[in-house]
Amino acid sequence: MKSGCRLVVLVFFFIMSVSAVLAASSFELSCDTPVTVVEQFDGEIKYHCIVKNTGASSLQLRYEAQPEQNPINPMLAVGFHPQPSVLYLEAGETQQIEGFEVPPRVPAGENQITFTRTIIVRPADGTADTKQAVITTIVKSEQLNEESAVFGKILDAQTKQPIRDAEVFFKYKRLERRSRTSPQGDYRSSLPYLQYLMMVNAKGYELFSEIITPGDMKKDIFLSRAQEKGSYDLIKETKLEPGAWEGVWRARASDNGQYVAFGTGGHRIADTLEGYFYVYDIQGTEILKVKTVDEIRGIDITSDGSRVAVSLGDTQSQDPRQFEKVMLYKSTGELIWKKYLNNIAFHEVKFSHDGTLIAAGDAEGYIYLLDAADGREIWKRFTNGQVRAITFYNDDWHLLVGSGDNNVRLFDIKGNEQWKTYVHSWPYGFIATTHGNTFSAAGGHIGVLHLLDKNGQDVWSYEADGGFRWAVIGSEASFVVGGTRSELAFLDAQGKVRWKGQDSVSGAATQDGAYIVSGNQKGEVELRDTTGTILWEYRTDDMEPGRDVRFVHISDDKNFITAAVKTGEVYFFKGGISALEETLPVKVETLPENREYNIPVDDNRRPPQIDPETRSFVHRNLLWIAGSVVLAALIIFFVRKRGY
Repeated sequence: MKSGCRLVVLVFFFIMSVSAVLAASSFELSCDTPVTVVEQFDGEIKYHCIVKNTGASSLQLRYEAQPEQNPINPMLAVGFHPQPSVLYLEAGETQQIEGFEVPPRVPAGENQITFTRTIIVRPADGTADTKQAVITTIVKSEQLNEESAVFGKILDAQTKQPIRDAEVFFKYKRLERRSRTSPQGDYRSSLPYLQYLMMVNAKGYELFSEIITPGDMKKDIFLSRAQEKGSYDLIKETKLEPGAWEGVWRARASDNGQYVAFGTGGHRIADTLEGYFYVYDIQGTEILKVKTVDEIRGIDITSDGSRVAVSLGDTQSQDPRQFEKVMLYKSTGELIWKKYLNNIAFHEVKFSHDGTLIAAGDAEGYIYLLDAADGREIWKRFTNGQVRAITFYNDDWHLLVGSGDNNVRLFDIKGNEQWKTYVHSWPYGFIATTHGNTFSAAGGHIGVLHLLDKNGQDVWSYEADGGFRWAVIGSEASFVVGGTRSELAFLDAQGKVRWKGQDSVSGAATQDGAYIVSGNQKGEVELRDTTGTILWEYRTDDMEPGRDVRFVHISDDKNFITAAVKTGEVYFFKGGISALEETLPVKVETLPENREYNIPVDDNRRPPQIDPETRSFVHRNLLWIAGSVVLAALIIFFVRKRGY
């Protein structure tokens, strides 16, 4: 009897203990569903889930998306964040799971396709139940009725003369329409009834940009003359030896703008793993070339170009070799130190502005602060996800860290976390800041660009198709400009679009923020001012993307531009920006709408002025002619009078 009572008591306490553990370890999962996109408009499908720790203790969870590939077309790009796929949640804390996917094509004759994906979240230690949520995705194909039109003339604002061959561009999400003006400056575009960003670009004129909603509207546009132009010559082109990799993966310019360090990596094209890093000056002189045992994941160079830090690690293969992942070299090629034998890739490495410190980040989520002199570790902090961006404040007393847990964190120089802010995904190797660090901007894989204030508060965010590969901020956040594989977007202080360009996978600005240089997926480079006007461009004959400009830089004196392509080519340009000489557009004689545009007529017109010497010559000739006529008349008169 007593033993039976003891057993009942033990079972009771066991049940209560298990219940207490389960109560302490519980979470909720919810996902937005269904997700609907239109293939003509949307370049990406965006997924959003929320995981909340509803228990009384911290949780470590793992998530997965099944199927991993698109079930209709497995070749399409798919990605989910955080990365790695681990969630760290304190009691009551929430974490978002964000995903993107390129939508599959709707077969001809069908209106839509539907597929599902399951998000599974399970505790790492088994102390809570596994949860899952099914997301239904609907991809629609809509018949676009071009039911409205925009038409009119593109004219010179000064002379009111037509501008021929101007490009007229309409954009709504991924839907684009382009046309060019006739010799009489006429344009006409038939469009579905949507809200568009309308832009007009003509050589020698400032870019026109305006949000419109067409509806058989007549819109005449008067373009102002561009004030400046760029002129640059290609002074050197070289192709870097990439080792086992496709070409340039990462690059960085020195703070003084005189040197650039390049590292090879990315797509592996050989059975080996070795890579290379290089240092060049901006006139194309090679200063350093070093072979490494693996691809370059991160690279940086000191302000004066005297030292180069690199971080290594191939994230796509399981390499059993042990080798140091973070190294510091002199520009002469002398190795100063190397460290970290652990078999994990280091994605990022960054010098402080004064060159005394180095911050490095790995794929597990640790950020390290090192003494640049000897590599001594000063501190190490865990960020809950792979470190993909590091930026030191101007004063070197704080550093911003972008992590795979979809947050940007601010640490002080002693390693204390000051704040963290959600930015949808890890930043793509950049966190831009204003001078004085009042504002910062970060954007990443999911395609959302965030502007943050000095306290980490989200000022605004802007969403695009494709991950943001770069961004720069104007003084006091007067503008933010950044690029993705689908667009180049210039946003004002309120986060409103002022103008756009085509795809842009790299970019930079001069220190004064007056000029922006960017590179696209065809190996091309463009130089603009902040109005969006293209001042200079380097074009290739590439018809399709595939040669991403992974790095582009313009010196602060505007005299040098450097660009590096993922296939290994590096271009060095020399030139400058100058005032544009005023030239009038070609006059078209038949301009029936002249009265409509009220072309001014000068009522005080005078004949052309003739110089004195020419005037005297004309007068003498007139006197000789008049005298000859009078003499001939007299001879005829006397001949007739005498009857000859």
